[in-house]
Amino acid sequence: MYNVDYNKCMTSSLERLVTCNPYSNTQQFRWTSENRILNTFTKKCLGVGSKTVGRTLQWLKCQDDNVLQKWQCHGDTLLGLKNESLYLAVIAGVPVISKSSGTKSKWTIHGTLNSICSKPYEGIVQTSQSELWTGLNKLDVTSGWQWSNGQPLRYLKWLSGYPTTQPGYNCGVLKNAFGSEWSNEPCSEKHGYVCQRGHSVPSLPPVVNTGFCHSPWIPYSGNCYLLHRNKKTWLEARDSCLREGGDLLSIISKEEQSFVITQLGYLKTDELWIGFNDRKIQMLFEWSDQSSVPFASWEVREPSHSALHAEDCVLMRGEEGKWADDVCEKKYGFVCKKPTSSKASNNDTAVTSPGCKTRKHRPLLKEYLAATSSKKKGTLFADGGSSIKQRKLEDTKASQKTIDLAVVNFIVQGLHPFGVVEQTGFVDLIHCTQPDYTVMSRTTLRERIDKCTKQMKEKLKNAMQTVKYIATTTDCWTAHRQSFIGVTAHWIKPDTLERKSVALACKRLKGTHSYDMLASALNDIHSEYNIREKIVRTTTDNASNFIKAFRVYACEDEGSSTEDESKGVNDSEEEDAEEETEGVEVEALMEEEDECSEYQLPKHHRCACHVLNLISTVDARKAESNVMYKKISRAAFAKCSALWNKSARSSTAAEVIERECKLQLIRPVETRWNSLFLAVERILRIIRESGEGAVRAVTIALKVPM
Repeated sequence: MYNVDYNKCMTSSLERLVTCNPYSNTQQFRWTSENRILNTFTKKCLGVGSKTVGRTLQWLKCQDDNVLQKWQCHGDTLLGLKNESLYLAVIAGVPVISKSSGTKSKWTIHGTLNSICSKPYEGIVQTSQSELWTGLNKLDVTSGWQWSNGQPLRYLKWLSGYPTTQPGYNCGVLKNAFGSEWSNEPCSEKHGYVCQRGHSVPSLPPVVNTGFCHSPWIPYSGNCYLLHRNKKTWLEARDSCLREGGDLLSIISKEEQSFVITQLGYLKTDELWIGFNDRKIQMLFEWSDQSSVPFASWEVREPSHSALHAEDCVLMRGEEGKWADDVCEKKYGFVCKKPTSSKASNNDTAVTSPGCKTRKHRPLLKEYLAATSSKKKGTLFADGGSSIKQRKLEDTKASQKTIDLAVVNFIVQGLHPFGVVEQTGFVDLIHCTQPDYTVMSRTTLRERIDKCTKQMKEKLKNAMQTVKYIATTTDCWTAHRQSFIGVTAHWIKPDTLERKSVALACKRLKGTHSYDMLASALNDIHSEYNIREKIVRTTTDNASNFIKAFRVYACEDEGSSTEDESKGVNDSEEEDAEEETEGVEVEALMEEEDECSEYQLPKHHRCACHVLNLISTVDARKAESNVMYKKISRAAFAKCSALWNKSARSSTAAEVIERECKLQLIRPVETRWNSLFLAVERILRIIRESGEGAVRAVTIALKVPM
């Protein structure tokens, strides 16, 4: 949005006009429904707080019925509030609404002669013809689909079943009869066509942020790059890049694509995640670091967006590093990109130009070459070789606060006991790198962790204020003769459709696990985070005390089709394995009257996996009603149990099993799901891979009767 009088452009900050940059996402606007103007960076609509002259602009949540975010055109260059004599103007460099219709209120699309009121091309195509040629094609046999004017292909609107892979179907057609969706047909067919005319966007010199890249990052044009071959999902890869101060790779030019392929150690066998994706808006690809999209390099027959439209993330592969969309949950290597650093260290590479980089030879490489060519004694590797003199560590001075935080993170992330900080070895390790540092005591450590926990809780409470619907899960367990309850919360982010999960509580439970005590604990946790009214379901296992707690205290909607708690499978045998658990007969629950007084719990949902596990256990026992099967089953399991017991109680037995079977046995544990199945499966696998002779040799060695 270019103001003719000021020769500057609108930006997402709205504080004042800025120098125009067509590559900046903050300066990208588009018309949307109901006469609203959307900023693609903020994902909000342009509006004002009131119809007062001189009122500054602001970003509002897009709403169809809000008249303060609806705009209309007056002539070619005037833009104002709909049905009002108030125009978008600029006063002292600040965009405001005004009654003036002079030059300060004239707007165009930057780099073109087009009016700000130009509509999207798809919106102005009106013709009786049902099929129209567009510039979409894959005439380049080495590339995927592309536009004939060289614009990058980032938006898809294929008709269901298209694009077809039939030979010769290389040109794109707009199907008016199907909501302006696309298909591909042979280019020799005859249809009407749509032309697009516009002035090219002026090219700007690349913005280069001079700085340094810490080893092993590689510099280019104001950024640092690092290729990782350890395989992760797209989200895991992005999290890894974010932790390193960057993001997944964005490629905005053919030159940058060439640099990535030739300078980062890229192999033609590599498959690497990059930041291009359409996870926010289906069929509209964008970079995860919010870079603009002036360039694309799709592989042949890509983007396919197959697998039921689940291919939302993009990777680069092949000799030329072409792009292809794929399922985000698959695991590949990835490339990270981040801005340069303003501070340099001894081994850093300086960025001085947008083109070829100037790189100092790393000292370690020079030492290696010198050492491997010399005849001096010593060892470089464990199996021999030339010695390399160790480089002295850089003299870095960290503050007490920085190291304290690092120690807290070390203890928490590694689940180490607090006493570690008072152990001599740990203290010596810290003093080796920072002699002046005072190592905190376990008491101080506990206080720091408690403080961090409180801060984290407050951030979590604030974050959950904007969440409308939440599902929770809860469970109880015992460890070291102490009882605990855990609660997790889950929700879907409406803008990205990402599933979010957090742990709300893992707290000690004292006393008997009675149904009212569990209800009280859950009620307190829900109230602490102010989410009682937002919880749509709480999922638990089939423990009878949980069933009764929700049966008594859950406030169900009248006529709701909640599951009949009385028809559940009785899992009293599993509950008997837990300490201090109150057993409640499921049949007795039918006699309880519903009430919603002392505590208020959400609707209840039983874990499907747990139900199936209990059903399979009951069915397996019913099968023993067959006398012949019961005799065979008991004999087989008696022999298996003898093997499991022997292998667990004797180191000699374990050695015999490993020697003969190449695999260790799995011992079933009654309170662990599927453990009996996995234990029997392991024996069958040993028979399948090593033969029955291996099992027979083990039974003879361990004196187990067969």
